[in-house]
Amino acid sequence: MRMTTPMNADQPSEPPLTASPGDIILFCGPHNALSAIISLFTRSKFYHVAIVAGRNDIIEAVPQGVMRTSMNSKRNHKFVAIPAPTASAGLAALKWAEVQVGDGYDPADVVAIVLERIFRHLHINLVHGDRYTCGEFVATAFDKAGLRLFPDIDCEAVVPPDFARLLPRNLRCDGRRV
Repeated sequence: MRMTTPMNADQPSEPPLTASPGDIILFCGPHNALSAIISLFTRSKFYHVAIVAGRNDIIEAVPQGVMRTSMNSKRNHKFVAIPAPTASAGLAALKWAEVQVGDGYDPADVVAIVLERIFRHLHINLVHGDRYTCGEFVATAFDKAGLRLFPDIDCEAVVPPDFARLLPRNLRCDGRRV
């Protein structure tokens, strides 16, 4: 198994990504209002997740929809690369994700997730099929590849902090151990 790699997109002396296609990128340390709100309601420093699509690209679900994005646009974002559980599952998840580029974002599901976090007894299951939150998108990609990352959570309810389960213990977002 490859090691989890901490990175920062603004390191010009190194390639922005040393992760492999199909690996997972977990962003941490909120940098704007939306990421701060996500961190507040999920009670976590992790606010976004995406799939590595190439040397410098990711595929992500953002408010503008499912997009292929250059990591150059992620300057000053802190993130950790999590190796795909298996290379074949990562590549199959990436293949599915690439077909979804152009699909929509699911703001209603974001509201449902926030309400579920505030009112723990509440469960709202919104499924739109071609609109995703970032956590739902990555979890669904691996599910479609035949690997359920979080068997105890519906893909529609997965949020970025859930991916922290895949990190080695005591790893901070800057890659140092606590």
